[in-house]
Amino acid sequence: MRGLLLVGAVTVGMAALASGETPPPDLPQSLAANVAGQTFRLVSGEAVCSIHRGAADVTGVSRIALDNGCSSALPILARADSWRDNADGSISLIGKEGRPVLEFAPADGEGYESFGTGSPLASLRQTD
Repeated sequence: MRGLLLVGAVTVGMAALASGETPPPDLPQSLAANVAGQTFRLVSGEAVCSIHRGAADVTGVSRIALDNGCSSALPILARADSWRDNADGSISLIGKEGRPVLEFAPADGEGYESFGTGSPLASLRQTD
């Protein structure tokens, strides 16, 4: 029976992914992260690293994981622990205190470019 429930949860999650919707909140967290997980390449000067984004929670915020060396290459990222898609199409990397530490706007073509006073010049593109 447990296997049948897991198959049903995977089916629901995959249907949500195909339709562009966020997986339902009752989907097991490990499964939801696999369904909605995405990897992005961040480039700032000579610094290059990957940001792995998990599934969004009910508030639209996703947990992130940074590759080793990401925060040493771009120290501002050491404070980032989540990702939020904003209504205007921009992206905010949110710090542990709940405030944006780095923000990105849609770039010409694909990807995003950082903006904001004092923000390092950086680009962000999805890799998967």
